[in-house]
Order: sequence, then structure tokens, then C-alpha cells
Amino acid sequence: MAHLHNSTFADDYLRAVRTGTIKQGLGIGCELDEHLRFKYGSFNIIMGQANVGKTDWVIWYMVALSVKHKLNWLIFSSENSVGSLKRKILQFWVGKDIDKLNDEEFNKANFKMNQYFKFVNTDILYTAAELLDLFEKNKDQFDGAIIDPYNSLSIPSNTNQHTYDYEVASKIRLFCQKNKKTVYMLAHAATESLRRTHDKAHRYSGLPMPPNEADIEGGGKWVNRADDFIVIHRYKAHESEWMITHVHVKKVKETETGGKPTFLEKPVYCYKYYNSFIIQQIDPIKDIVVNAAPLPLNENFETNKQDELPF
Repeated sequence: MAHLHNSTFADDYLRAVRTGTIKQGLGIGCELDEHLRFKYGSFNIIMGQANVGKTDWVIWYMVALSVKHKLNWLIFSSENSVGSLKRKILQFWVGKDIDKLNDEEFNKANFKMNQYFKFVNTDILYTAAELLDLFEKNKDQFDGAIIDPYNSLSIPSNTNQHTYDYEVASKIRLFCQKNKKTVYMLAHAATESLRRTHDKAHRYSGLPMPPNEADIEGGGKWVNRADDFIVIHRYKAHESEWMITHVHVKKVKETETGGKPTFLEKPVYCYKYYNSFIIQQIDPIKDIVVNAAPLPLNENFETNKQDELPF
């Protein structure tokens, strides 16, 4: 049965906008916050070509949000083992390779990781409906969830892919809005995007260009349905810049609560530095960072001390 919308909530929103008191999305304390914020109840898409480090980057971002705001996560990642994901999380949290930790450091970091991160068993195939049902049943255990990647979910037989994708996107959005949970869905760029390379006059001549929003597998409908849309790109064949992840924020549905799209060819540069990223909005050719050693995310592993971020 359809219901009329409770206008009280919308009126409160309008008053907050007028008075400048609207609640901002959560940031992590660096230049990335200007473009990207964690917002409860939003459906976000992170897209990129194969092997550019989408999972690596989003895991780091999740860890930073957990350190800064104590957020809990549920991860569905069919292309990575739980062991490898836990290793990434732990190393981002501590800022050290796992084999460099003593027993006390490892035990404390492992406890923290298990406190904030839960994982979906990927030994079986899920449809989108089955995965959302699992999210619904465990919604009290997380603030944000990861679907990594979308194309690993099974599709019911005799299904029109285009219609099915629209239905799935709508159901994810409704889940987020109803439960005030945030979902990040990782997706691949279509093969055609790999064939587009920068021209000879460009500094990245001959290398694959960052994909556009519409290059996502399944097409532009995903951009329409997403609240925020992020493109991750890395020039992995570049001799000196292969370690720099370029974050292009293509869409921010509600800029009033923080964030805004990046300008063309002016992404946020994320420099991989051992077990962290250094975030800069500077030209990597003119201003390469060479001596900026980041601090570990939570050096002391103690909740009663101010957690430190690597920026």
C-alpha cells in the first residue's frame, strides 16, 4: 500500500539548509574530504578498469573512516579471500607489514579489525536479492557495506540484463534509504574503455585514459541511480607514477552535505606509501612527494587516545 510522504522531515531539511546547520557527511581529515564524504543512507559506486587497485583503495578508505568515526563494515568480496582482506586492513591500520609486528601489536590490531569488520561467506553464489536479504538480516552490525564487484553476483535465468540492473539499483537505493545504511558497489569498466589512450601530446601518451561514467558495465543507468559515483584510475604502466591512484569524483548528488565533483583531469592524487596512502591535490609531475612519511592509522591501538591518520 502506498503512503504519503511525511513532510516534517523534508521541512526540517529545508530549515537546516536556510540556516546553514545541515549536517555534513563524515570526512577523514584530508583533501579528499572536499570531494568525498561518507553519508548515511547513500548508494555509491566505485568504478575502474581491471587491476588499478579499486579494492585496495576502498579498503584503506574504510579503515580511515573506522579509525576516525568508529564505523562498522560488512564486506562482500568475491575476488579476494577473507585472509587477504584482513591482511590489508590490519596493515593499513598499523602502518606496518604483518611480519614486522610483535605478538602484542598483532593481537591488539587483530582485535580492532575484528571489532569493525565482518565478512560475507563467498563460498556460495548470491543473487543481488539474496545478498540484500543477508544485509537486511545483519543490518544492526554495520554502518556501511561493500559489494565487490557487482558482476560476480549471479543472475536469474531468462532475465533481461538491462531491466534487471535497473531493478537491482533501485532495490539497493531503497535498502540504503530505509535503513540509513551506506553501500559502496565496486564495478568494472567496459572493455572498450581500455582501447582509448591518451594522444601523443599528453603527458600520459599511449596509456589507457580514465574511463567515463558511462563506461561502466551495464551503461549509464548506474550513474543515474547512484548518489555518488567515483572513478578510480592508475597509470600502472607508467615508469615513475605507477603507484599514484587517481580518484575522480564524477557525481555527488547532495553537495549541501559535503563533497563535490572533481574537475576534468584534476583528480585527487593518492600516493601509495608502504601501508598507507598520502592524499594530495597537487600535480604529481611538478610536486612529487618524496619525504612525507605517513603515520600509522592507530599507532597505539587504544580507543581512549586520539587516533592519528596518515595525512
